[in-house]
Amino acid sequence: MFYPKKNVHVYAQIISDHNNYYDVLIKTLDGRPTLLRQHMTFFCDQVLQEGSDYWFDFQMLPIKTRKQSPSWYQRMWQQTHHKARLIGFEATESPKSDSLRTQLVKHIKSIVPDHPLKPIVASLIWGDRHHLPKEVNALFISTGTAHLLAISGLHIAWVVGLVLSLSRSKVFAILLGWGYVCMALAPPSAVRAMLMTTLITLLPDIGWIYLCLLTLFIHLVCLPEDILSMSTLLSYWAIIMIRFVLVFGLKGWLQFSVALTILMMPISLYLFQQWPISSLWLNPVIVPIFAGILLPLILIALLLSLLGLPSYWHLVYRLLNAIIQTLALFEDWPKLYLSKYVFIGCMLMQLIIFYVVVKRPKWPYWLLSFICVFIIIDHPIRVPMGSFSLIMLDVGQGLSICIKTHNHAVLYDTGTRSAGRQVVLPFLQHQGINQLSHIIISHWDEDHVGGLALIQNKSKATLITSDPANGSPCLYGQTFELDGVNFTFYHPTHKRHKSKNKDSCVLMVSNRNKKAIILGDIDQYSEQELVKRLWGQNVDLMVAAHHGSKGSNGYPLLYTLHPKIIWVSAGRHNPYHHPHKESMNRFYSVTNQVKVTAIDGQQYFDG
Repeated sequence: MFYPKKNVHVYAQIISDHNNYYDVLIKTLDGRPTLLRQHMTFFCDQVLQEGSDYWFDFQMLPIKTRKQSPSWYQRMWQQTHHKARLIGFEATESPKSDSLRTQLVKHIKSIVPDHPLKPIVASLIWGDRHHLPKEVNALFISTGTAHLLAISGLHIAWVVGLVLSLSRSKVFAILLGWGYVCMALAPPSAVRAMLMTTLITLLPDIGWIYLCLLTLFIHLVCLPEDILSMSTLLSYWAIIMIRFVLVFGLKGWLQFSVALTILMMPISLYLFQQWPISSLWLNPVIVPIFAGILLPLILIALLLSLLGLPSYWHLVYRLLNAIIQTLALFEDWPKLYLSKYVFIGCMLMQLIIFYVVVKRPKWPYWLLSFICVFIIIDHPIRVPMGSFSLIMLDVGQGLSICIKTHNHAVLYDTGTRSAGRQVVLPFLQHQGINQLSHIIISHWDEDHVGGLALIQNKSKATLITSDPANGSPCLYGQTFELDGVNFTFYHPTHKRHKSKNKDSCVLMVSNRNKKAIILGDIDQYSEQELVKRLWGQNVDLMVAAHHGSKGSNGYPLLYTLHPKIIWVSAGRHNPYHHPHKESMNRFYSVTNQVKVTAIDGQQYFDG
């Protein structure tokens, strides 16, 4: 099998918690030479301190595949989407193999003076972004300057340049540079920058195309899981765009930075579904300050502190505070949003921008080009007071529904972990939703709650769930109102069942004109109780129970609600064969408007 059957020692860092459920960032894996950056949620009944380092014994479980020998891509997918079982807990010192890095990081933490902005300095020194305040991280993201917080080519250039200025030894500079990359746990952008630096040092006459191809080849041979990382794509695409700008003669800093920012817009829109307009002028101003002043100040101050000499950290913090205050002025500026998550639209935009940058036509052609660009730009959904919008996201075999009112947003379920990262979070970013009012978890199955940890880290929403141990309970008769829209729960009651599905939260969203009901994963047994409470409540929209399974969505419930539209959230070719043919026949007996995400994709309802 792909994974060893023996127990392995895994270094993990606690970065968030919710009622004994912890989000773990795995740093190293089973003694392999590669590093794995992966989040995992597990249960532990011990009180752990957020941000502290602990050691856990995990037993790696192989993922079953239909083929006896999985393909290369399947093996890479398994390596980045693996399963693990917690079999032991230990809060002890690190193994000797990692003791040098651990001690070095602890020493650096101790010599950097305490300050509210110290987490940002930690991010800039060794790439530790897990202790960054959510507000600061959101500020850099909303202004399009989040790339400054990552260990990248700027850091490598200064570290290698600083060593060369002191020792004049290229070999020593390269070795120390790789040591710095390892200390930062080998982020893809730093690996790419250090590989290029090494190749240029060893092969000074190498051409640029061969340099990129050889760098990419070595990178993927040594760290093949990085091919699935967004950081890798952004890093290599940025290098190509920098070369493109330089070849066509835009060498002035203002021209260079503005052109590079515009050229990076399509890929940013595709990956993050939004692009801050303020980044067009913030990057030309903030990047030189970061690269030319702040970063060397931090590195020199760190070197002086390591040598026991007087340092000037107060200047670093003052400059960093001034940068943050400047960014805060542009946090709420408008953003561009992609109308659909389509690759073709972004490539069309990229070609148009290439034409503008290369040809540099007169202003009428510029105007025409940007009109073409804005054709594929969209704006967030706007909801009038007293109305609501339901968006059922295409999360595969799972469920996640966003409910928007005039000033608030509610999320019903979060899909699986991968769907939360790849679908739900990008959608919230696309809609400009930085704060959720409520998160409702129908029940604690992975396909409904998997993305909660990722989303809850970015929002201080009120958590409502069918499990009282994990949040405020949803109970029959419980209600709240947002912007003139009523949210009412019709299930469950105080009576509890052994099956989590039977206790799913059933939510009715209504105003004066429209009603929509979300049934979670209840079965026909629970539907019998529900019919009595919903008698006479005809609805405009019904989100089918349990992904359209055979044992749910019975005739009594359908004829009670008599929905005009029925939505089914199910994955394409899912192993449960949802939605079942019998359920679909029952749906079509009451309405012709039946939409399944596996066929029809994301759905939108205006109430």
